[in-house]
Amino acid sequence: MKKRNTVVYAGAVLVTILMLGGAFSIKNTFFGQEDKSEKEQELNGEYAMKAVYLENQQGKYMFVDLTNEMPFLGTIPKDGVYDQQEEKISGDDLESGDVVLVWGSGAVAQSYPAQYNGITKIQVKEKKNQKYEETYKHYLDEFFPKADLTQIPTLDLSYAQPNALVAASIPKGPTYTWTYETENKDKQTISADGAHILQWKDMTRISLENGTQTELLFSVVPEKTEVFRWSQEEWEKAKDEESAADLPEREAVQVTDNQAGNPVISCDTGYVYQIKAYWENGEAEYGFYTEEI
Repeated sequence: MKKRNTVVYAGAVLVTILMLGGAFSIKNTFFGQEDKSEKEQELNGEYAMKAVYLENQQGKYMFVDLTNEMPFLGTIPKDGVYDQQEEKISGDDLESGDVVLVWGSGAVAQSYPAQYNGITKIQVKEKKNQKYEETYKHYLDEFFPKADLTQIPTLDLSYAQPNALVAASIPKGPTYTWTYETENKDKQTISADGAHILQWKDMTRISLENGTQTELLFSVVPEKTEVFRWSQEEWEKAKDEESAADLPEREAVQVTDNQAGNPVISCDTGYVYQIKAYWENGEAEYGFYTEEI
């Protein structure tokens, strides 16, 4: 199963996370009371964190630090996962309940759950510890609740600023179509055909640097994602156009999937971005504009 680590919080609002002044170090946060038997597990100056790996049936995964019982999210390194015999394995070989040693850059974002995006190596120390899995599996339900398919999926952006990791909520646009099943098992469809994105009255503003890698975090990962953009100058001119036929041509933006299975795009300043996402249940449009920090 392809592992997906889409960040979905039950009713939580994503916030800006400071990575320097507000960041934790691995040693301070996860090794406040270090187990001396683990201290010898050192790699490039960093001690290993002992954690349990948890995964649900949808392939979404997380970890729990076993020293302080702290849940955290992290990206599994593509070429840095090893079994108990130090043989290289795939991240797909990790199983829920595996006790692992985790090495990385030493900075963990100050959020709940914590976000450790600098993992460089994972080694399995013990396979499928049922006690740990039973003790901590409630975190999977807490952070990865079953998607509510009666609602159009939500979208958050995750991207880096100097000294900060930022998450921003992007509301859906006025154009969408969505079919869902009611409690009576009837099919219900809602749809709307609103204004072109260049003529929206309200749009989310995002401050970043040119070339910023931006992760698209949908509450339900779409089957297909398309992204287009227009320059701010084109946007200003298009605001007063009465006909969609007079609007400027859009520029396609390359979309790739990261290891967690989430769409990623590169953003520049001074553009309007249109995101079109497609699911089995329907499709929706989202948008934002960028400015220099």
